[in-house]
Amino acid sequence: MTVSDIVGNAAWEYSVDGCNNWAAGTSNNTFTLDEGTYKIASIKVRQKDQAGNLSAINQSDKDWVIDKTKPLLDLNDVAGDDVVNIQERDGGVLISGKATNANEDDAVTITWNELTLHTTLSSSGQWSLGLNTHQILDDEFLVSLKVVVTDTAGNVSEEKTKT
Repeated sequence: MTVSDIVGNAAWEYSVDGCNNWAAGTSNNTFTLDEGTYKIASIKVRQKDQAGNLSAINQSDKDWVIDKTKPLLDLNDVAGDDVVNIQERDGGVLISGKATNANEDDAVTITWNELTLHTTLSSSGQWSLGLNTHQILDDEFLVSLKVVVTDTAGNVSEEKTKT
């Protein structure tokens, strides 16, 4: 969080627990919130001049959700056994999996060799993407598959790969 409108050489402090505890602000006018939900008016900031006089308390005017948790990604076997034979290639291939610690419509990025495709998570965390025969080259026998999920907070899962 960034605090603005600090007057002159005033010090500043913040509270996230109903003003029971105050933490000193930093010289760069920022502070980091722990992961969690902060309701409207629960983040409070005040200034203190060199004589020790306290300003009025300013408070957050909206709810904040701090999410630092990476999605967890599972990748199902491709073509049932992670081997794409000629018949499966000719019929198209389904790539699928599931993510937890993520939400509906979070982004899934799939890279099949040099081809990068995108889909989103369903409400249950499931995702799938079909590759048609035109997306799978005739001589594609060595395949590099990489999948990541990015949630709305920008947290990126560990990359899952198959070759």
